[in-house]
Amino acid sequence: MSTKNNGVLVLIDVQGKLAQLMYDKKNLFNNIQLLICGIQTLDMPIIWTEQLPDKLGETTQEIQNLLTPAKP
Repeated sequence: MSTKNNGVLVLIDVQGKLAQLMYDKKNLFNNIQLLICGIQTLDMPIIWTEQLPDKLGETTQEIQNLLTPAKP
């Protein structure tokens, strides 16, 4: 079972061009935001990645706003 001492949320490549092509992206973004808020409430670490942000874009703004000031 994950606890705040042994768990982590990893968000992988929720980026501009890729994220905008996802099926049902509105629900996807809402669910990711809920997950981030829950993990932050539990004070668990969050790791997020971006692949080729110069070509694919940065993490979507609605997700990035919840993660700042941290950097991918």
